[in-house]
Amino acid sequence: GDTVTLAGTSRGKLSVRSCFGASGNRIVIQNDTSERGPLVIKARGNDGHQGIDCVDCEFVTFDGTKKWAGAPAGICGIDPTGRKEGRTQCGIQVVRDSGNPTSLFAVRGSSKNFTIRGVELDGTEQPGGVGMGLSINDRQYSKKEHPGEWRENFLVENNYFHSTRHEGMYIGPNYDNNDSVDDLELRNIKVQYNLVEN
Repeated sequence: GDTVTLAGTSRGKLSVRSCFGASGNRIVIQNDTSERGPLVIKARGNDGHQGIDCVDCEFVTFDGTKKWAGAPAGICGIDPTGRKEGRTQCGIQVVRDSGNPTSLFAVRGSSKNFTIRGVELDGTEQPGGVGMGLSINDRQYSKKEHPGEWRENFLVENNYFHSTRHEGMYIGPNYDNNDSVDDLELRNIKVQYNLVEN
């Protein structure tokens, strides 16, 4: 049930490991409302290949909806009231800084019961740029090794993902013709009110 406030307006990669909340007692990771701008996380291709990397995170919410000093009105992504688009209202931004990161936000391992809200993923598309924005996928966490587990209960809402080389969002398992890539299957996934461009 803890709330973790990410201080400052600029930082490098954020790695979250083995972060377990509980039903009705989620861990919330949020931007700092006392700052004069959103938190900008810089993703570098030679720094673990992500900007935010969450491994084994359960009952966790990444929340960039907190208004900082001078924040513009409106909400990040799509406001369902009047379908207004929000590109500058996201309190957590992950930007391509250098190199070719694989993804800007990766959710891996046993992660489930996970929410991402109010986050901008900016790939700043360039030759070779970022592969994808959001990746909820882990081919190393196999259903053969973890029978009965699902990648489940994800909520991805009110985000702005843009300017990536490949997928804006990749949610789900990798399969090949021999079914040798054996990621967990999905259930109870909700994706809503996101703005995805380029």
